[in-house]
Amino acid sequence: MTLLRCLTACLLLLLLPGFASHGTGDESVRTGDSVSVIELLSGFDQKRIQAAYPPSDSQSFGELAKMVYRMGSVSRDAVVRKAGKAETGRPKTGESENSSAAKIGDAIRIQGTIASIRTLRVPESLVEFLEFPVFQDVLIQLESDASQPVHVIARRLPSAAKAGDRVDAAGVLIEPGDGTDDRLRAIVSTPLKWFPKTPASPGWQLLSDAGVDVSELAQVASRNQLPLAPEDNDAFYQMLSVSQTIGGTPAAAQTDPIWIQPIDLLQKPKDHVGDWVRMRLQTVRVTRVAVTDPKRKDQLGSDHYYQVDANGDLDGIIVRMPRKEDDPREPIEFNGTYPVSLVMKELPSFLTNAIGQQQNGEVVTAMISRPVQIEGFFFRLWSYSTDFMDRRGGGDQVGPLLMVARMTDRASVAQGGIGAEIFGFIAAVAIVGGILATFVWSRFTSSDDHEVREKRKQRESDQVKLPSDLT
Repeated sequence: MTLLRCLTACLLLLLLPGFASHGTGDESVRTGDSVSVIELLSGFDQKRIQAAYPPSDSQSFGELAKMVYRMGSVSRDAVVRKAGKAETGRPKTGESENSSAAKIGDAIRIQGTIASIRTLRVPESLVEFLEFPVFQDVLIQLESDASQPVHVIARRLPSAAKAGDRVDAAGVLIEPGDGTDDRLRAIVSTPLKWFPKTPASPGWQLLSDAGVDVSELAQVASRNQLPLAPEDNDAFYQMLSVSQTIGGTPAAAQTDPIWIQPIDLLQKPKDHVGDWVRMRLQTVRVTRVAVTDPKRKDQLGSDHYYQVDANGDLDGIIVRMPRKEDDPREPIEFNGTYPVSLVMKELPSFLTNAIGQQQNGEVVTAMISRPVQIEGFFFRLWSYSTDFMDRRGGGDQVGPLLMVARMTDRASVAQGGIGAEIFGFIAAVAIVGGILATFVWSRFTSSDDHEVREKRKQRESDQVKLPSDLT
């Protein structure tokens, strides 16, 4: 798009009703005992919303699309806080029955299962400005009220979403009850949280059961090989905050991880996003990463997390990374191991102890070389700056990024302890078993040899007796 077209588009956006400047924080007004956040739909009032829903022509479809566009930049958390009684999908109620009825513009949060999904088209004249061609009318059966489904107008769910899947919506009421009851009819929502009834993989199942919105994972996969960006934050912190908790659950103990190598993640990264995987690695460096955003600190329950840089076996495969465009030299080769990045809320004790021995526990970065085995979730391939690539004239390093649920020290097995005792016991059993197997085999073969010799003698005797065979 040329500069002139960009300026024209921006001007049209400003002139179109509903595209005035707006905030995304906690702005709201009180209406009785309910909380109105109609200001989030800047330029809309109750009369204009009533004219837009239910849609009947191109203009009303366009109005709905503008509301969906507006909700795409609204803080979901702000809406949830204003929604009051989240579990029932109703705003806070007062003592008066009449004041408890929800009104157009009120903040609403609902949870339930998908009854049906209908795709709505954005009028052609608005597609260029809104930057999406379709949106959806998702009919949701409430968990709190089986008698009355609610229409949720929102951006598209992942293509795998279907009836029976659970969703969580937070938005603005655009059609209340008809006056005979106070049940909701329709809301326009911030992006829906999706919890599939049949997740795409065991990893998605574990994440979904822990409350992670797996609809984010499809978008995460589309950003493979790029640096971490604000668009990754929701999925990143959701997964990071629950991964180690999941690692201690019976569900995780009963779910076998996929044994995987770095090369598998490099070759088919999109196939493995969110997968529950197991890897053997060699740690290289541990870094304490500060979290400064208040929202993310609350979400994580901490003001920091740890990044562990490690190496994984390439299993004989050579990986070539291109140098910068103006560097004519051959690509940079990795032919033994490949870097893998791990993140986790808390370090296991064996790493904490190793750091304490180096720096009395006061660590920002520590070099720790330890063979480990990890179980966790593959996030995506990400790119990041490294001294190694800089020294060789390369661009950013690209490598797998995983959320660790469990990490065990393979060195302790080699050095002794319970692991060594177990392996010693297994070795002893194997030796004894080998001796017994050898004894049984020798007896069997000895007996078999004897039988063969007797049969050979018998055949030789028979052959001598047959005159025809002697001629």
